[in-house]
Amino acid sequence: MTSWRLHSVLARIPRLRDLGLKPISELRAHPDAPVTLTEVRRAWTLILNYNYKSIFLPALAALHPRLPELNGAEALDGLARLAEETISLRLGNSIDFAGELFPRLLDDREETAAHYTKSASAEMLAAMATNRLRNVDWNSLESVSGLRMADLACGTGTLLRAAYGRIRKMHDAKGASGLPTLHEKMMEGGLTGLDINALASHMTAAAVSSFDMVTPYKSSNIGSVGVLGGKTGSLELLDQQEVVDVVGEAVSSSEHLELNGGFLSVPDESQDLVIQNPPYTRAQGGRSVFALAGMTEKQRELSRKALARKVAKLRASGNQFVNGHAGFGTHFSALADMKLRAGGVFASVLPLTSAHADTWGGFREEILTRYDNVTAVAFVSDLPSSISADTDIGETLLLATKRSDNGHKTNASSIVCVNLDSYPETIAEAKYVAKAVESSLDQERGGTITMAGRPIGSWTRIEMLLPSFPWFPLGTRNTTLACTLAGLFAGELRFDPENLKIPFPIPISTLSSVLRVGDSQDAIGHLRTSDRSHAESRGVFAFDEAKDKTAFTYPSMWSADATHQRHIEVSPTHDGTPESQDRSRIARILDAKSNLVIATNYRQTSQALAAAWVTPDALGGRQWTTLMHDDDAVKKSMVIWLNSTLGLMSRVGYAQTTQRGRSAMQLGAIRDFPVPDFTDISDAGSTARKTAEQEFARLSKLELMPASFAWNDPARREIDAVVLTMLGIADDSTSTAMERIRQLWCREPSVHGGNRKILKALQLAR
Repeated sequence: MTSWRLHSVLARIPRLRDLGLKPISELRAHPDAPVTLTEVRRAWTLILNYNYKSIFLPALAALHPRLPELNGAEALDGLARLAEETISLRLGNSIDFAGELFPRLLDDREETAAHYTKSASAEMLAAMATNRLRNVDWNSLESVSGLRMADLACGTGTLLRAAYGRIRKMHDAKGASGLPTLHEKMMEGGLTGLDINALASHMTAAAVSSFDMVTPYKSSNIGSVGVLGGKTGSLELLDQQEVVDVVGEAVSSSEHLELNGGFLSVPDESQDLVIQNPPYTRAQGGRSVFALAGMTEKQRELSRKALARKVAKLRASGNQFVNGHAGFGTHFSALADMKLRAGGVFASVLPLTSAHADTWGGFREEILTRYDNVTAVAFVSDLPSSISADTDIGETLLLATKRSDNGHKTNASSIVCVNLDSYPETIAEAKYVAKAVESSLDQERGGTITMAGRPIGSWTRIEMLLPSFPWFPLGTRNTTLACTLAGLFAGELRFDPENLKIPFPIPISTLSSVLRVGDSQDAIGHLRTSDRSHAESRGVFAFDEAKDKTAFTYPSMWSADATHQRHIEVSPTHDGTPESQDRSRIARILDAKSNLVIATNYRQTSQALAAAWVTPDALGGRQWTTLMHDDDAVKKSMVIWLNSTLGLMSRVGYAQTTQRGRSAMQLGAIRDFPVPDFTDISDAGSTARKTAEQEFARLSKLELMPASFAWNDPARREIDAVVLTMLGIADDSTSTAMERIRQLWCREPSVHGGNRKILKALQLAR
């Protein structure tokens, strides 16, 4: 349809009319007849020989000579009539059929984790990104036309279209009169769009061409890149400067057109702006990172090996962006960094996981040491909202400016975390929200973001303890709580409304420095009912649900049971039998048994326990990981802390919160999780352990409510009081602050997860 819309406009140009280009109506024998494939091929070849290669090459490739004349003509005619109707409505460039319809037509979106950016999201990201472009004389055609912008996973071009539209408006706002020349230069060299889907890249070319359809251009840097034959799509550019346009190859080898397949060039350090919403694909649950429809397993293996070689070269050079466990988001971020020139702008939609997961630690370190003016934007509304179409995961908009000296900073870096109350629903609203965000970032540490006199969110600037540390304020709507979180990680209780800033008498350390962390699920075992071909069938033991809670052979805290696990002290959920004959391997796994476990995938909206005391000692499992120490007093101190409001706050702020109302931590994150060092040999450490031992029996009998109800949970309030005593900071002021902190924290969307029952209890919904 995009080709038909452009055809209709081009057929009005006298030069093309003189060459024989007919309007759509003249391609029919009579008004009720369909267009003929022969006439369409002739017309589009004429256009192609004139210009518009990026649009009409894939269109002609789709009109294969073997396409049945009658069926093909009927299908084409339906699209042609729809194009004629939309043109008659004079909607101009405000309509984006490609961006709205194309994502719904793909059958492998879930496998490829390809997410198509909503128009409002694209407008907001583009507005913030283009405002960061420096050393541009917006009144000068030469200066503006010299800009280079790329989307290396362009899909239907929503982001590239929004960015180019902003560039045109910023140039036009200065009274410039050279928009046709600007269009020609930007189409021929300023815009780069690559995608593995030929139809998507075709739509991208049509989308950006539609800004000025009557201005011709001879070539473009928009095309489709291959994944067959050991290719890796746009990621070929990780170690080269150009990639083959596969549509050009296909058409040039066809029988009905004589053309040479071209190359798409993206030299290193050539782009002023890279804006993208990369696929989030990662290998998990038996899914390949190249799980594309139509690819055989042999073809996938070739592509996997080719990508592995490229990643190995990157790592050998010291580049820390890429982590295969994090997925393609890190690969495309590395690619964007490679192609940006010094002073260039990185602008990307990324999963919220990128801000918190340990697998993204290298990415965060590279961003905070290689870039300045780092800003991350999250939407933390009480009800679900999304940046990309048809997703149910948390996402963020990330913007950063590459250091002008193209080097690394050695000092700690800061990041601005923006948390907006709601997602902009329209393009017009997105423009105003972007402007409101930028105009609000004028205070030293943080504040409220307002638009038309009403608050729409908040922002916080945080100096990171380590460059790879999670961006914990992102997703925390209340700036007071963000400051409290920063204090917890720094080892003090902060609460600004009470002017409270009390250092903990014992230091903050990592969990693995205080206790030994147990094994992963894969090392331990699997449920006996698991599919043996699945990853969950690995490990030493096969487990069955425990029927008798008094007799165990190889007990395991395998699963979480929100209904029955309401007291700190619990029983194992499963019992196992060895499936390995390797005694040393069995002994090694059994060495990780413990009476203390920490939840790996914690659901705040239904689960009461973030950690539990298990009797008898047990192995970990799918939902729990063991924590070991020879001194029970240390472990009792830790289980009390982890189930306190301060411990829960630390967890939710530190862990992955991609899924609303959940905080997930894999082994790497658990090991690095900041906690008080209850092994401290000082008098303060001794007081903490002694208090924990004295209070444990009483606290373990209390029935806890889910974490999201901490604001109204008498048992959680008692645990909090004991924690303040353990830390030696209990008094009226800290008790009052804790009451306020509980109330504020439970109102955070990352905590209540949009659960209607909890929202009603908090009086946030009817």
